[in-house]
Amino acid sequence: PAVLAFHLVDDNLGALLAAVDRENAVVAVLSDHASSPRAPRLLDRRLHVPFLMQVPGGPRGARVKRFAQAVDVGPTLLAAACGEYSRDACSGRDLFGDAPRREVVAESRYLDGRMLRGERFKYVEYFTDRPERYLFDMQADPEEKRNVIARHAAEAQRMQASLAGYLGPTGGHQIMPDTKRLLQRLDYF
Repeated sequence: PAVLAFHLVDDNLGALLAAVDRENAVVAVLSDHASSPRAPRLLDRRLHVPFLMQVPGGPRGARVKRFAQAVDVGPTLLAAACGEYSRDACSGRDLFGDAPRREVVAESRYLDGRMLRGERFKYVEYFTDRPERYLFDMQADPEEKRNVIARHAAEAQRMQASLAGYLGPTGGHQIMPDTKRLLQRLDYF
């Protein structure tokens, strides 16, 4: 089934590229990662998603290796298509023009968990019947096999507080502060 999905995407992308003026069009393709009972943890290798972009006059085959979140897609596309975007109206960042993120957040309602990933450490917590907390040293343990939370308690506390600042103290089903401010300006609150 996955191979059929790849062929379907390839065929449709080919049709799209044939239909647009490729000299003047910004084309982006991105995907999501699906939650699955066979993927019971918020592992890095399962959190990466493809984001391909073609920009007129842009570099070919360039790979940007930096932290990004789905919220960064909009500002990146706006900056590519228009040359700029309103930082007041967007929660995300232009992946090519703005300062890189130092940390990224992910959550899974399916797993009832969330994580904060920095350059060296990754903090993960699950809100199950028996709450679990993990801290992984991603430089020393990229496979996320050893929980080093006891050895690096201060870093775990800092990351837990930072994660709570992004998503709230016990579950990420809240609106991020900058998004809330934007929605208030638009009279949604």
